[in-house]
Amino acid sequence: MEALPDDKPASGSPGAPWADALPWLVPAAALLCGIAIGALGVALVAAGTIYDYRDSADAESLAKEKLDVIVLLAGARGRIEAGAELWMEYRRQHLEAGGVDAELPLFYVSGMGPRADWGVFAAQVKSEVLAAMPRDKVVLETESSDTLENATVFRNRAKRARWERMLLVTSSYHMKRAHYTFEKVLRKSRVEFRTLSVYQSPFSAEGWRASPYGVNVTLIEYIKWIYYLGTL
Repeated sequence: MEALPDDKPASGSPGAPWADALPWLVPAAALLCGIAIGALGVALVAAGTIYDYRDSADAESLAKEKLDVIVLLAGARGRIEAGAELWMEYRRQHLEAGGVDAELPLFYVSGMGPRADWGVFAAQVKSEVLAAMPRDKVVLETESSDTLENATVFRNRAKRARWERMLLVTSSYHMKRAHYTFEKVLRKSRVEFRTLSVYQSPFSAEGWRASPYGVNVTLIEYIKWIYYLGTL
């Protein structure tokens, strides 16, 4: 009687390639996990460096800045409302100093999105601010979709409009990269700019680790910062 074939292939036979690899899989997986955890730990420490930035303008003395335009970078919740309030604060200081509305800078909202219009803008601004903001003082830029495009489109418009003095406004976690980008793009233009961050919880050097949202946004911004440093 013919013997039945063995159901278990011998170790190392073509029928069980994973058998020889098995002793290496567990330590290899553990090593990869260790590397991933270590990289995450380093990122959690290094990501906080995006908050190492000091603005060159002061909200308490905005009207001392003789501006052609206040540029607000859209793209995050609450930015447009905060930027419009800064424009309103500039107006208040300017009028108290004896200025008139005709001398006020434009409020230029960059990266609103291709479908944005006045209604989209107005829905994000407090009614009392909107009432004091003439429509001819607002520019809604809908072409750009990232920080580099924000700067490039602005540079082209500034050249045509002959703007020379600008205040750049964005979130605190975004300002370091935004300043770096605009400085690179505007370096051969006539535009001089100052910066003023809007601070929103939990985005500060002390508070961003306190919530998953703060950690997520900060880590993503840190990755973008590293990318811009390497490509611009």
